[in-house]
Amino acid sequence: MSLVEPNASSISSRMRVLRKAHEKGFWTYGMLCPLLPGIANSREQIDELVEFLLKECGVEEVFCEPVKGRGKGLIFTEDALRTAGYESEARAVSAVRHKKGWSSYCRELLESIQNSPRPEKPG
Repeated sequence: MSLVEPNASSISSRMRVLRKAHEKGFWTYGMLCPLLPGIANSREQIDELVEFLLKECGVEEVFCEPVKGRGKGLIFTEDALRTAGYESEARAVSAVRHKKGWSSYCRELLESIQNSPRPEKPG
């Protein structure tokens, strides 16, 4: 999302490169980082991302990382979302800026990733 990370390549561009690398026979890995609260951390969204990475991109493994709760990054993210009119997403980001909210978010995120369906590997 260019709103949050304006200098990062687009998600569609990253997806295209990952598919192309897999098609050329490279071993690939999917890194979901960060999965922002209120934007891409629901069980359904995670299942969709994991399925895409495994089935469409052929990744060997999926990794994830929660957004860091310290520093000014979340404050900037919250402000950018609010300024752009994404109030509910800004509130979700704000909720994880504190230890209790961040701990719950991390636990739920990691449980969702671990419990996301994985296709059986042949062999």
